[in-house]
Amino acid sequence: MVSNSVRVVLLALMISVLLAATDMMVVNVAMYSIIRDLDPLNGLRDSQWVLTVYMLTLGVTGPVYGKLADIASSRKVMLFALALFLLGSLLCGLARSMTGLIIFRGVQGLGAGGLMNTATVIAAQVSPPENRAKYAGYIGGLALLGLVVGPMIGGLFTDGVNWRWAFLINLPLGLIALALLAKSLPKQIVPKGLKVDYGGAALIIAGIGCLLMFLQWNHIWLAALAAAAIAAFFWWERRTKEPILPPNLLKLRVFQTASAISLVAGFAMLGMSFHIALYFRITKKLGATDTALHMMPMIFGMLAGLLVTGNLVARFNRYRIFPVIGAAIAAAAVAMCATLQPGTPILLTFLYVTAFGLGIGQLMQVPVAAVQNTVGENELGTASSLVVFVRLLGQSIGPAVFGAVNAPFTLSAIALALACGISLLLPERIGHRENAPGVVHV
Repeated sequence: MVSNSVRVVLLALMISVLLAATDMMVVNVAMYSIIRDLDPLNGLRDSQWVLTVYMLTLGVTGPVYGKLADIASSRKVMLFALALFLLGSLLCGLARSMTGLIIFRGVQGLGAGGLMNTATVIAAQVSPPENRAKYAGYIGGLALLGLVVGPMIGGLFTDGVNWRWAFLINLPLGLIALALLAKSLPKQIVPKGLKVDYGGAALIIAGIGCLLMFLQWNHIWLAALAAAAIAAFFWWERRTKEPILPPNLLKLRVFQTASAISLVAGFAMLGMSFHIALYFRITKKLGATDTALHMMPMIFGMLAGLLVTGNLVARFNRYRIFPVIGAAIAAAAVAMCATLQPGTPILLTFLYVTAFGLGIGQLMQVPVAAVQNTVGENELGTASSLVVFVRLLGQSIGPAVFGAVNAPFTLSAIALALACGISLLLPERIGHRENAPGVVHV
């Protein structure tokens, strides 16, 4: 039985994740009005940074927030991240220049990185092991829903009121979530003497940041900087007292398996989404808005896969079967998508992309829940955030690789077949744990 306090915490976490996910895409529809208002002469040149800086700061801070949640209490980290996100939202709503908006979006992204990662950790801490996949599914589903809702909110406020309210609307909802979390989350006792790995944090942020920028702009010097920083990070982590990436975590078979599944799932998901969108734009000759609407069956398929799988894991206490089935369904959907032609009926296309989303959804939260039930309480944040980060990395790599190699369906089929095989290495049941995690009672 879930207590009322746990329900309040989960509600606040879901609000926070939905706000962070929505703001990934909220500027897409509002961008024309933003440029016209802030910088009609040069705004178009700088507009890509309004989205990029948010995604960049969100992505690079994930592993750092995960480690901080372990050593500085997840409660403090969550409250700090939410407050930082709300500050960034306020500043974005008050911005008077494109440069200011870009800087403030960076502040927003720094907060959003904490929300997206720490929410999963806290949901795991307040729930028993058998419910962790279910709650991870809820949080992951809201993150996907935010990608759909974001452009709608941007368009609604831009057309009906003013683009600034696309950011300012975060304040009342976020303050409610902040108050609920401050009241309901228990204070945690943190061992004294633990130190933050500032050197490792700087290196991993630099390495991941350069890698993500390389994937977007394809400058070889960014790849060289990324490789140097990441190599230095692993060298540093073997020598520091409180590493962001504990060496013992890398040795856990479940962590290795879950990370590999997440990487492949992220790769296939964004790569296929990219080419399905091109099919609608080029082959079906749809506009941008209509293409976004035609992609919604895939998002709803992912939502169904996340939510149904999470509840089934909680009911039957089994892991392995779901990502295996999910990879098989997604691979079959890829084969069907490979047959798409200009004259393919739209309902049949919707069936194919929905099936793909349904299969990918089953690959998304099971690896996180498996890792959470494998590591100890003192490593929940680090392990969870790293698995999520690996999936984000796969999502970043997917479109770049699919764009360079003109064989999207073949690559997706190979990736999903690999995911199916890797999933067989997961524990069959929840009861298999290499370390026993604790539960924070609320």
